[in-house]
Amino acid sequence: MADAYDFWAKRLPSAERAAVAAFWEGFARHAAFIDAIFTGEDRSGTADDVADCMADALGPLSDGIYWEFGPLDETGKRGHFLALTPELYHSKRPLARALVAAAPDLPGWGFGDARRPMAADASILANVASRAFRDVTLLGAEVQAGAHRMVDVTGLGPDEHAGGQAGLLFSLVMGEAVERDWLGEVSSTPAKAPRAAGLAGMIGRRAAPEESWVSDFAEEARGLVDAMRAGTQTAPFAPVRGSVPETLFRLTPGDGTWPRADLVTYLTTRPDFAQARFDDAPIAAERFSTRGESFIALRLARTPAAPLDDVSDRAEIADAIDADLRAGGLGGVFGEGHGRAHIYVDAAVTEIPSAIGVIERVLGRLGHSAPAHILFDEAGLTDLALPLASHQALH
Repeated sequence: MADAYDFWAKRLPSAERAAVAAFWEGFARHAAFIDAIFTGEDRSGTADDVADCMADALGPLSDGIYWEFGPLDETGKRGHFLALTPELYHSKRPLARALVAAAPDLPGWGFGDARRPMAADASILANVASRAFRDVTLLGAEVQAGAHRMVDVTGLGPDEHAGGQAGLLFSLVMGEAVERDWLGEVSSTPAKAPRAAGLAGMIGRRAAPEESWVSDFAEEARGLVDAMRAGTQTAPFAPVRGSVPETLFRLTPGDGTWPRADLVTYLTTRPDFAQARFDDAPIAAERFSTRGESFIALRLARTPAAPLDDVSDRAEIADAIDADLRAGGLGGVFGEGHGRAHIYVDAAVTEIPSAIGVIERVLGRLGHSAPAHILFDEAGLTDLALPLASHQALH
């Protein structure tokens, strides 16, 4: 199911669309050469040659898109997998999605926008060292449930680098897609390597011979993420209006560039989600919904012609949007707010373009022609505002 990143991937600026097309033309030229290097058929080829090929193909996309090669699958079948990843630069995720979506059908090649998990054995620490650009001092690592349905990771070691190294280890054993959506706070706790006589008493996540704690950490991390996923509600994110209590947030408006900076009050049936937003925590839809829903919002300007001073004015719009979304099986409204210059209506939806069409039609039907935008809550997309125009034509 398409999500907010797919939605924006289809709306890249023309220069980025051209760069995506140019990348695949360039990669297709180099693919056979890269394959020959990896399979040993070209004994003169080097890692530097692969890097040069990728730099040539990526061109301007090198600023924000990273790459990593691996086996095509786990069966040993000949072929290669190429991850084209923005890493944790969430604002580049639509670009990475667009790259993968445009991939040509190249026999023996697979593509994705995230690095895949690695085997959780002692050798994985060499990869941690490579990513950290320093020797590993990590002696153990622990996970626990953190704020906003995220996973906090603590590294155990003799110096301050243990936290960052534990975060890298989480990424490697869980895969980059899990890291992006679930990794929360990363910290370190002082720990010294145990003496040999005391090793027998060290189990699980803490230091043990030959880093055997790595597999225990991976099992614990997978178990915690699975448990948190299992605890995510399976019902629609937006409950039927009036069926559950609402929580009122009072906010201090600011002068920043955040599209919701003017908010004064916000009313919602999902205070957990709202608190994550107001705490500036990265939002990932799958932490809050198992139904493939995306979170969008209407931001409608308050004008002298339509000041929308009364809460009932906002409620009329929210009620109409909610009713039409539910009638179309597209989702529902879960929050609404008043700002100094705008009103806001938040919705969880299963099909973004169709839901936007509903919002435009509601505004036109109710006679609202003031400037309006659609906002997005996913990490990396919160500064984007998609202007609406057709509601003005409908009016």
